[in-house]
Amino acid sequence: MNGMPPGYPPSGPQYGNGFYPQVRSRLQWQAYVRARLDAGQPVVQMLAEMAASGVSQPDAYGLVAEVIAAMRKRALGIIGVGCIAVLVGLGVTVITMQAARDAAEGSGSGMYVVWWGPVVAGAIAAVYGLRAYLKIPSLHP
Repeated sequence: MNGMPPGYPPSGPQYGNGFYPQVRSRLQWQAYVRARLDAGQPVVQMLAEMAASGVSQPDAYGLVAEVIAAMRKRALGIIGVGCIAVLVGLGVTVITMQAARDAAEGSGSGMYVVWWGPVVAGAIAAVYGLRAYLKIPSLHP
C-alpha cells in the first residue's frame, strides 16, 4: 500500500492535471473549495469533484454553501468598514468646517481639517469589497 487511507485516491475520473484533490478534513475541504471558487471553477464542477472524492451530496452541498456564505459575509464586512471610514472622514471634515465657521464669525478667522485619508481609503475598500461580492458565484446555477 502507498501509505494512504482506503478510498484515496477515489475511483472515478481524474480532474485537472491528472491528480485527485488530496484533502481529508472539513477545514481542508473548505480551504480547497474557497481556492477553487476564487479561481473561477463552477459550483457544479466543484460538487462533482467532491462527489468523486467520496463526499456525500448533502455534505458537499452544505460545505460549498458554507464557503459561499463566508465569502459573502467577508465581502459585506469590507464594504461596511469602507463606508464607515468614508462617513467618519466626511463627518470630521464637516464638523471642523462648522467649528471654523463659528470661530470666524467671532474672531474673523478659523481653521478646519479636511480628513481626506479615511475618505479615499474607505472608498477604495468599499469598491474592493463590492468587486469581491460580485465575483462570488451563486449556489444555484
